[in-house]
Amino acid sequence: MTDLIGDLKSRRLVKELDPVRRPGAGRPTRPIDMDGAPWCAIGIDLAHDNVAIAATTMGGEELWLANDPVTLRGTEPEEAFAQVREVLVRRLAEVRADREVISVEIGLPGVVVRDRGQLERAADLPWTEFPIRERIREVLAETGLTGIHVGVANDCQLAGLYAARTEVRLPVDSVAVYVGGLREVGSGLIVSGQIFGGAHGVAGDLAQAHVSGAGGDRPDRLSSVLGPEALLVRSGLLGADEAAQKVIDDPIGALELLRNEAEAGNDQVLSALAEAGSALGQVIDDVLGVLNPHAAIIGGYVGVLSPYLQESFDSQLSERLADPAFSATLVATLETLEPRVARGAAMLARDACLADPLTLTRPLRS
Repeated sequence: MTDLIGDLKSRRLVKELDPVRRPGAGRPTRPIDMDGAPWCAIGIDLAHDNVAIAATTMGGEELWLANDPVTLRGTEPEEAFAQVREVLVRRLAEVRADREVISVEIGLPGVVVRDRGQLERAADLPWTEFPIRERIREVLAETGLTGIHVGVANDCQLAGLYAARTEVRLPVDSVAVYVGGLREVGSGLIVSGQIFGGAHGVAGDLAQAHVSGAGGDRPDRLSSVLGPEALLVRSGLLGADEAAQKVIDDPIGALELLRNEAEAGNDQVLSALAEAGSALGQVIDDVLGVLNPHAAIIGGYVGVLSPYLQESFDSQLSERLADPAFSATLVATLETLEPRVARGAAMLARDACLADPLTLTRPLRS
């Protein structure tokens, strides 16, 4: 243990605190804490209109959070990647000379195969079966960064990771389900503080879960009832084409439109939101029965709209949560939009270093 602590200290991953003298004989105890100041982890949230990048030390101190507009939707694949490359190279140049980037994680919408580092498909991105991890490694190599960790993950899985560990602060051994998103329903499973992807990385995808339709007479999918585009149409606020374009171009504006109309007491909007809350409650009820998680976390645009989903959502869960086996389940609602994806990606980048610190770092001179 002494040798291991010595190795970690030589890399400035840990630091010794002031000694603590305890009653009785023996030398004082010297507690240790995280350091990691010389090493930098980068988390990237890659959307079709924006690249958000969070930089942290390995000790968890956030160094900066930046947003850069891009235009990837409808663009040729190589032209789109050139925009991403320009942003990444420019932002990496902002890392101080006394810090070294050793780990990068990229969050993407759509279907991501983590073990292959590949984006299979995403509705708003121009890439199919795209080797995003290898392409990012090439960009990093151009800037002199080689031999570092590069990973990819689904954006909502990363948002769930950040929510569970930082905002809700669940114990390490917890199981949680997260539902959120911005332009569409997203979700993920967090098990023992890590993303659980299942056999191929897509475990916890609840958007396609079946729910009872209006009146309970036909099956629907959660996305077709709770998705922001569906809510705009079902509320009678916009037609189908206009709603789709609004969510693509201005998801925050679409959310504000729904919330403002709900606050104004628009009956059709309130009815659509109540139906969406019931559908979400059905799905979460099934998840509780199958997984018996410690927590269900509602974030993203769903969390922002939660005051108008709550009554019908709670009604669907009331019987389940009355059962002693499920009564301790935490249902946490996060009612603000936060940069959870970029920060969750930076958190996962830190985890990669902490899992293999002696490979990704090197001893530093005193």
